[in-house]
Amino acid sequence: MSEPIAPSAPKRCVRAVYYFAALLLALVVVGVWWYRAGSPRATLIAGDTVNSVAFSPDGKVLAAGSYRYDYNRHQPEGIIILWDVATHRRTASWVAHGDFITSLAFDPDGRTLTSAAIARENGETSSEVKVWDMSTHSQVGGPKTVKSAKPFPVTSPDGRVIARHGGGGTVVLADAAGAELFRLQADPHQLNCAAFSPDGRVLATGGGDTRGGGPSPILGENGDLRLWDVGTGRLLVRYNRHWWGAIEAVAFSPDGKLVASASLDGSVKLWDVPGP
Repeated sequence: MSEPIAPSAPKRCVRAVYYFAALLLALVVVGVWWYRAGSPRATLIAGDTVNSVAFSPDGKVLAAGSYRYDYNRHQPEGIIILWDVATHRRTASWVAHGDFITSLAFDPDGRTLTSAAIARENGETSSEVKVWDMSTHSQVGGPKTVKSAKPFPVTSPDGRVIARHGGGGTVVLADAAGAELFRLQADPHQLNCAAFSPDGRVLATGGGDTRGGGPSPILGENGDLRLWDVGTGRLLVRYNRHWWGAIEAVAFSPDGKLVASASLDGSVKLWDVPGP
């Protein structure tokens, strides 16, 4: 009985090449699927850290509050940046404050934009509030100093649900009377912000550890954006593309079809909102 003939070295080499090519193709397919499944519609580069974001009432303009340190003048600057939502083109930017811009809000007709920034004086921290004309980007009236607003709790548009910080990376959904409805793990480390969709059916949460000297070098450890079904507490989608910095602010477009996430990585990303 003859012994089986082993494949020759060239045949083994060809077979190994086929296996490697098949594996490489599979990895490419999985990678493309993974990227497209979690890819933002657009990434808007501010160039510096971004701490606040807001859509105009008509959904055509996105405003972001960015922070940088001017080493030539040796002073910090809080900058307002405007983008065209349809074209993703930056349309304007100006220095608005001397510190981090913590919140932005358009008036109902979109003619003015109100910004609030950290104000430090005599060891006390408050908020400096300014109003801006959207047609000229000039300040309307003088600045006001008010008590700093906290990011939580957040109330749904109809006032029936409240999102409050549950410690660490947890957000608690409660009814108007304060009774807990759901306890959601919004981030592995730290919850930083939350916003309800205009119809109150979806909650967006943003997180990431901001206590260290910088972002974690491990992908997936920073900037977690999660969207939740408010009625059931079910996680609709998790987006993790702010790899180099925590998410500091989230905002829904007026039609509820987009959500913007602002990050310490210097970008604002626009995401599609899935149905509940």
